[in-house]
Amino acid sequence: DAAVASAAAAAAAALILPQLTQAAVGVGVGTASDALAQKIGTVPTRRVLQGLSGVVPALILWHLATARTYGGDSEFTIASPVALFGAAQTISALSLGAVSVTHLEVAPRNAGTVYALGNV
Repeated sequence: DAAVASAAAAAAAALILPQLTQAAVGVGVGTASDALAQKIGTVPTRRVLQGLSGVVPALILWHLATARTYGGDSEFTIASPVALFGAAQTISALSLGAVSVTHLEVAPRNAGTVYALGNV
């Protein structure tokens, strides 16, 4: 059916958009983290990015979980819950500049294998 195909396409688009956004942010984060590491050092860069990638999404999710809703409208929500959830997921891409860099430094020739084993 055309209706089912249309609904499936809409669902797929809704699911892939945050992933594509996170990937794009990840590329930018990698470049920015390299530049930041040149200025403040590798360890401080990792700490800043890892902290931000964990704390900011947690604060967004806490805000969403504790916002009071009346009649479907969130009284204390500063933006659309969908936009905030997407922002939380995207901001988590900052961890790429903190964590993934380690694989390249520890084992440059086998970084892909080290990364894969670290995610098992």
